[in-house]
Amino acid sequence: LPSPCYSISLISIRGSAEPSRFPTLPCQLKRPRTFSALQGLRASCPPPSTLSRREPRVQLDVALTKPLGIILEELPGRVFVSEVTTSGSAFASKGKVLEGDKIVEVDGQSCSDAGLEKVMGMIAAGSESVKLKLSRDSTVRAVSFDGGKVAVAEEGEILRDIAQRVGHPVTYSCESGTCGTCEHVVGDDSGAYAKTVRVCTMPLTTTVDEPVLRLRKP
Repeated sequence: LPSPCYSISLISIRGSAEPSRFPTLPCQLKRPRTFSALQGLRASCPPPSTLSRREPRVQLDVALTKPLGIILEELPGRVFVSEVTTSGSAFASKGKVLEGDKIVEVDGQSCSDAGLEKVMGMIAAGSESVKLKLSRDSTVRAVSFDGGKVAVAEEGEILRDIAQRVGHPVTYSCESGTCGTCEHVVGDDSGAYAKTVRVCTMPLTTTVDEPVLRLRKP
């Protein structure tokens, strides 16, 4: 039998400190996966369970409000985000929380070695605002576009393919990186990094520390 893994929705948790009252289901009996807000936007990436254990990793801090709108799963040695739904603050963060992110701290308290029920209890016992420290595969980035669309992509994927996946309109001409018709600016939230790129040929780079890269028209 496969190793036990458990799934639980944080969509409606609002402060209860009783994690035992939430359902936990063995993976071989687990309910069908609900629609993921990022489904179809991460076509090039491995499944969340794989992303949650790949090395090397980076850590990032994110502040969310309840309902969080995430579903957690447990596998040996890690509790990680398996789904992000459209009905919570994780989705509204536009890429700061991704499928495959491992939960390592809740409100400043370490939970990197904790099981699902303990992590659930820590989140539920906190206030309406929850601070999470996440551990993420260092080759994965969220890419956001004008209009609020967000795609999840891996290092090396061509920006053209990422833009097409979310339906972001780009005008092309030569499609070989020569003419510059498809030029966009890729940058981070802080404004410390901004670079003009040609979408048709430019691969995604993860040398920037920011977890979310913005791709916009110049």
